[in-house]
Amino acid sequence: MAVVIGLGVLIIIAVGVLVGGLLMGGREQGAGPRGREAFDVNLGLAPGAQLTSATLDGNRLLIQAERTDGGPILVILDAASGRIIGRVALEP
Repeated sequence: MAVVIGLGVLIIIAVGVLVGGLLMGGREQGAGPRGREAFDVNLGLAPGAQLTSATLDGNRLLIQAERTDGGPILVILDAASGRIIGRVALEP
């Protein structure tokens, strides 16, 4: 009987923590993960370029695209800030 009462108390505490977290941890509109501001990045791709994939590795985001002439282009971003770290254009 004591186990049932103890588990009931734990459930009530857990629900209280969840509700408190939702009320206190609400983010402002436009905020990204963990309260960071969302960012907007222009990858500088020509009109008609096709995004082929995006891969996250730690704090780096690799965007792979295909230019209109068929050549691949790679853009490396800092995932936290959205800053372009590098760009590689390969010949078709």
